Order: sequence, then C-alpha cells, then structure tokens
Amino acid sequence: MVRSVHAGQPAEVALFAVDLDGVAREADCGPRDARDADRAARFRFDVHRRRYLAGRLVLRRLLADALGVRLEAVLLGEDAGGKPCLVEPAGALHFNVSHSGGAALIALSDCAPVGVDIEVGGELGDADLLAGECLSATELEAWRDMLAGRERRFLDLWTRKEALLKAIGLGLGISPSSFSTGFGPEPVSLVVQGLPVDVWSLALDDPGHAAAVALHRARGQGPD
Repeated sequence: MVRSVHAGQPAEVALFAVDLDGVAREADCGPRDARDADRAARFRFDVHRRRYLAGRLVLRRLLADALGVRLEAVLLGEDAGGKPCLVEPAGALHFNVSHSGGAALIALSDCAPVGVDIEVGGELGDADLLAGECLSATELEAWRDMLAGRERRFLDLWTRKEALLKAIGLGLGISPSSFSTGFGPEPVSLVVQGLPVDVWSLALDDPGHAAAVALHRARGQGPD
C-alpha cells in the first residue's frame, strides 16, 4: 500500500507511492488533530474523505519514521503561502504531497524545499484549450507538431510545472505558461521568479500515471 519510488535523479529526495484506498481499508485513519477533522468534514463524498485521511496518516508515519519520533509528535501546518509544512519538530524536514484519484505521491527531503505532482491518466476534455493556457510559446509550438500521444505528453509536462511551482511555494500564483520545463523526461534546471529549481519526470510502475518532482535549491547548490 506504501512503496518507495526511485527518485531517478538526486539521492536527497525520498519518494513514496501510496494506494490510498488500500490504506483506508487496512488502517485506522481517524483524524489525528482538529485541522484534519475539519478538512475531512468538508468533503461531500465519503470516498474522498477516506482518501484524504489515509494520505494524512501515511504522511505522518513517514515523517515520524524519518525523524525518529512518535507519530503523536508530528505536528502539521501551513506556511504563509498555504503550502503544508512541518510545525513540530520545526524545520527538520521538507515534504510535499500530491493526490490523484486513489493514488498519492509523497516526497521528503532534508536539504531543500520539494514539490511533487501525480496525475492519473484520463480524458483531459478540451486539451487544446488547456495547452493554450498552460504551455509556453515554445512548448505550444512543439505540442501542435505532435501527431500522437498528445494527452499523455500534456500530463507529463503538467506534472513538471505543478511540481516546480509547489517546490518554490508559488502554487498557481504565476502562470504556468510563463516558463518552460519541456515535455521531459530529462531533468531541467531553471530560474522562475528569481528562484532556482530542478525538475524532472518520474517513471512509475503504473504507466497510466504521470508524475514529477522538483527541488528548490539555494543558489550555487547543485546535484551531487
């Protein structure tokens, strides 16, 4: 239900793929604090509530194991930009989480802010409209030249952009069309809003899942 995923680039990122429905069936996923209880209560459908609480439980367990503390000692919150963060033990570890359907991806790093995104493949709706809103001019030109596999290539690119924006803490505060990550899967280093970041695609066991991870490195810091 929880398995380690090879990061594919720097060793300082630990990645875990999670079967949320499996965790919800097998574990006691009751809310661990008032924040989790309040958020869970907002979901309209029980399946989404169960998946959310399962993800929170796995995240707490992974953080507790990585830090060598009890599960109850892990206190989660949000930073000024609304990005989930570790409140206690303070400043000990960076993490990020992404959910799509019954799948989740969790990233931990002890060296730099990290962002991750996973998307379960499916119909995109108006893919051309989405591409026009999310792709840079260079990416859009490449997209228009594609003859096959365009929806999957879009998901590959979208996960790279989402992971990057989460790593630098901007979310969708800036337009994803304002920078280029390329369609991957090769790693890319770039500067967005003055912030240096590395981003790369992941190869997961399920070929229907697209995923990417990003690290927001301090200037002058590079991969080992």
